[in-house]
Amino acid sequence: MEGVIEGRRVRLLSMEGLPEGWGTRESEGVQVSLEEAAVLVERGLLEVKDGGSALDLPGFLQVCARLSPRFIPRYVVFRNFRERGYAIQPGPLDFRLYPRGSKPGEKATEAYVRALSEREPLEMREVARWLEEAGNVRKRLLLAVVDEEGDTTFYEARWTEPPRRPWRDPPSVVRAQLLPDRGIVWDEAAGKSLHESLFYGRPDRGRLVLSLVEVGHLLGQGFLELQGSNGTPLSLDQFLERAGEVEPHLREKLRLYSDLRGRGLVVRTGYKFGTHFRVYEKYPEPHSKYLAHAVAPDRPLPLGDLSRAVRLAASVRKHLLLACPQGAALRYLEITRVRP
Repeated sequence: MEGVIEGRRVRLLSMEGLPEGWGTRESEGVQVSLEEAAVLVERGLLEVKDGGSALDLPGFLQVCARLSPRFIPRYVVFRNFRERGYAIQPGPLDFRLYPRGSKPGEKATEAYVRALSEREPLEMREVARWLEEAGNVRKRLLLAVVDEEGDTTFYEARWTEPPRRPWRDPPSVVRAQLLPDRGIVWDEAAGKSLHESLFYGRPDRGRLVLSLVEVGHLLGQGFLELQGSNGTPLSLDQFLERAGEVEPHLREKLRLYSDLRGRGLVVRTGYKFGTHFRVYEKYPEPHSKYLAHAVAPDRPLPLGDLSRAVRLAASVRKHLLLACPQGAALRYLEITRVRP
């Protein structure tokens, strides 16, 4: 076959030798995407001309990379699926994926695929948009990440909803003192009640040590009277201003913590797992069920960080939840590694 580059596609001058399920019919003839064309060139089935000269594979890949900045990861992902017997076609995000062994149109689309380079930051606002686009037609969303050696790792992203369980509030208001990076309940009986019945804080030689998010949550709910180091009462706004100097992302963490606590879940620090929180449906159980991390919609998440978090969560048999603000609501994104 021969073809010529037209925009970001290749128009075929003939269809002889074109595998079934490749390309699309247009009024000008049959066109294939740059990714399809690259694989056909690599297989020796297509000769592409640019300015009258035939391009070899390296030359064609160079031209494609100039025409489309995201061409290389798209090409690697397309080739990966094709080599493993999947039917895959250009789609709304990057590709439509069909069940293995089927032909386009023979069965419904299985998933929408977004191809990414490991160097691309992942923006939660974009992931939310991709999920909405896939969800509108009831398709799964797969993220295919190509590393610098050309290997591809696949993730499935989906919205999820943590459970809600019966819960009770503290029986009385507790008094605490704010230190630079924590709160202290000096009254042993009050601290013991708060910890043993509702699992707040950590007992330490007769006093109860509260994390900053625990202080913020209890203060915001009206269950805590907070004093500064000099005994001056502190409001929630004053606390957030002071504590924010110690913990830059305190407001994001506090919003997540309060949402999870409001669901009747027990929330403890997730530092040892590289996340903001570990979450228990019941406590004290020996193992938490979730790892939860607050992410800002406008703050990119490096894919290397995501890879570590997903792998660690899988290795300790926990669900990784990324909490994404959407207006007044907080939605939970679960990302798992999959093998299509």
